[in-house]
Amino acid sequence: MRRVNSRVLSLELKARLFVGFVASLAAEGVQRWFYGPRLIIDYGTTDGYRARTDVGDPKIADAIYVRLRVRNVKPRLAKGCRAYLTKIERRKSDLSWEDTIFDESIQLSWSSQGSPFSPLDIPRGIDQYVDLLSVRHPVQGPPVREFTPCLSMLHFRFRHLWAYQGTYRMTVLGSELINFLV
Repeated sequence: MRRVNSRVLSLELKARLFVGFVASLAAEGVQRWFYGPRLIIDYGTTDGYRARTDVGDPKIADAIYVRLRVRNVKPRLAKGCRAYLTKIERRKSDLSWEDTIFDESIQLSWSSQGSPFSPLDIPRGIDQYVDLLSVRHPVQGPPVREFTPCLSMLHFRFRHLWAYQGTYRMTVLGSELINFLV
């Protein structure tokens, strides 16, 4: 009969426990990566990305909402989703991009929801939209365009950004690791 060194046995047992512990931690991440929800956010040119509506009753303006589509492409329900505007860049005359003073992470509103800033669950294959901004054209008065971001709060120090007429690039981040540049 072979004699087993208790020190070697103890070391082997500790190694197996450690490997088992690490594997159990990694298993959840791997399982979530394979089977968890995955949100895709995109922007297109069809009517779903630009919603037209009247403002006021009686009508005082026409509005166009620029929206991003959010879709869950995996079977598991994506719970508590939110989207945030995290960066705004402005195109310069030489066609390069420059950062603006926007340095926040402010929540965007969900389109057509009773509570537009509450977290939203997104099942597989269901399109949900995030309102990015709206442009309003008054029915009467001067043809002034009013550009309004659909943020949970508007900081006074950013008001000049909404008056700028030109090309913007905006970064939107959200729950379940959705990333997108507009």
